[in-house]
Amino acid sequence: MIKFKEFLAEHWVTTDSPKEKSHYANAIHDMLSSSYHSVGGYGGLGSGTDKEKEAIHQDIHHPDHIIKLKKRKGVPHAVAIYKKHHGKKLIAAGTNGTDQGKADLHRMVKDDNHDKRAWGEVSHAMEHLFKKHGHPEIPNQEAGKLTGKEIVQHNPDNSYDRTLGDGKLHTKRLMGHLGNHWKSKS
Repeated sequence: MIKFKEFLAEHWVTTDSPKEKSHYANAIHDMLSSSYHSVGGYGGLGSGTDKEKEAIHQDIHHPDHIIKLKKRKGVPHAVAIYKKHHGKKLIAAGTNGTDQGKADLHRMVKDDNHDKRAWGEVSHAMEHLFKKHGHPEIPNQEAGKLTGKEIVQHNPDNSYDRTLGDGKLHTKRLMGHLGNHWKSKS
């Protein structure tokens, strides 16, 4: 059984406060940078580049973005960044690389599906997590309207291809729960 002091030290932080965002900015940056390293860097901007660092910090500090962070004994283990866009759109997520951090991110994704409160444009590890935790797929024909991005190709498996910051085509998939106001215009 967990001790009461340990219980108090383990909690979620959900904030749009500039002060709290600044407090956790370096830890969030490190988690996102390392989590996106194997897929060409955050936003396809190249792992460890100045462009990547700038993009991560812009997303952290954006006044309309919400940060959800899992801390244990004061140490951030997992993070998700959301923006209000056709409901609550997950725009980035990562962990500190530990098994506990990965379990915490699983919990975030599972809870978002259970509560039907978020959607995202996913690929790689996040696509796997969304599928594992039962998020519904959103038809790829909606990708252009939902993301505001040019879609190069709609694939038969409900994924689609679009260009990211590196100028290369990447395969993505829409999954999750759109806000109640969203109505397909197709």
